[in-house]
Amino acid sequence: MNSSRSRLVTFAATCGLVLSLAACASSIEVALPSNAATTSGTASSAPTPPASNSSASSTSSDSTTPTVDALTQQITANFNRAKSAHLVGTYTKDGETRKLDISGAVDGSNQRTVLTIDKDNVKAEIRTVGDRVYVNGNEGYYRTSGVPSSRAKQVAGRWLSVPAITAGSLTKEFSLRTIFTDLASNIAKSRNAGLTVTGSTRNGQKVWQAANAQTTIVVAADGSGRLVSASNNGLLNTQAYTFDQWDSAPTVEVPADAITT
Repeated sequence: MNSSRSRLVTFAATCGLVLSLAACASSIEVALPSNAATTSGTASSAPTPPASNSSASSTSSDSTTPTVDALTQQITANFNRAKSAHLVGTYTKDGETRKLDISGAVDGSNQRTVLTIDKDNVKAEIRTVGDRVYVNGNEGYYRTSGVPSSRAKQVAGRWLSVPAITAGSLTKEFSLRTIFTDLASNIAKSRNAGLTVTGSTRNGQKVWQAANAQTTIVVAADGSGRLVSASNNGLLNTQAYTFDQWDSAPTVEVPADAITT
């Protein structure tokens, strides 16, 4: 796995205990390729932009249906102005599923992240509140981090608190702003992949769906640009994201009985 695309990065607590997972072993790739990956696992280059009469760059016969370009602009604008949100992302490859559940302020200053990796029974919750980061991992989380088994049993299931400055790279990599920036870039590339926009309904909400054989992007049809979901089924992996609580994510609280390091 390309570690440069990792969402989980290494940081050390001041107590000397490594509270991280090796990037290549536990990362979740935050990307929405514009088309299927090649057999070598590298996303193929974006095709030449379609002509103006294609479904990817022109409106349909229904004059109210937006173009893919218009939807992309709405999504990017919402990413830029959103104050908070909730995102659930899953990445599956070779039967292994990794999941990130992130809720809170887009800038990462008040945020809750839950990481799970089914293969190694890894689960950890990470909260950022002000100038402190709080980590609560299970034994699988610490074992995969290289922590001795005896020590992993001691700290598993307990909240450990470290200064945000110590975990700076972690909070930056996990922030919704960073993830939104990655997604916006990849969605922008997807607009040249022959996406077709159609109207639909999700849970009673009117939405626009931009899709081709591999990629599906669902956006609220109220002009807000708020993503509802995005997914990509590549040759080697599948990725899926759902979004809600735009500008209404609950405030993350400091956990009780955290051990300060």
